[in-house]
Amino acid sequence: MKSKIRRFAIVLGVFLLCAGFHEKAVSVQAAAPKATEKAAKKTLKSCWVKKNGAYYYYNSRGKLLKNCFYKINGSLYQFDKTGKRISTKAKSHTFWYTFDKKTGKNTSIYTYLKIEELVGKDTSMSLIGSKNTRLGSTNKYTRSQFLISLKNARIYDQNGKRISYASLREGDEIKVFTKDSYIRESAPAQFGPITKVRVIKRTPQMVLE
Repeated sequence: MKSKIRRFAIVLGVFLLCAGFHEKAVSVQAAAPKATEKAAKKTLKSCWVKKNGAYYYYNSRGKLLKNCFYKINGSLYQFDKTGKRISTKAKSHTFWYTFDKKTGKNTSIYTYLKIEELVGKDTSMSLIGSKNTRLGSTNKYTRSQFLISLKNARIYDQNGKRISYASLREGDEIKVFTKDSYIRESAPAQFGPITKVRVIKRTPQMVLE
């Protein structure tokens, strides 16, 4: 009788011990998703995240980029106030920005100027251009001058035909493309490197009698 009780006690103890291990395993598994989520947040650094078909980017500090332009691996992108990558045409200060609809990468940066003075020759190819900027919602405008170098730029006429620097005239309205919207504060201010210039409207050519 005692041996039967002893065997029963041993079997019961083993059963309870196994049950205890099973409960611990379930509790660990239940906690696993939270732990995984927490670990994932820590690893969201310098990476893209796709959510509901939209793209978001976390910088090197793990911060979600919002309402800004940001350069990633050499390409400029635009993000709205929710952090979503967008490709709509945008204006910032003097420049317009365009973006590829599929990749979101910046495709062009440009502005419009009116040639006031051709200050260089074929060797230096520089000019001073002006731009009128509206002051807020008022009817007042401020005029700014910019000194740009066309030494490494391609120049085109209204029809897209390649022309020389000598073909430009004071008074021409031009569309200026640049790789970077950098402006050096000076008088007049200086643009960053110019890649292309296209004449939008030509000033009438003077005929000397």
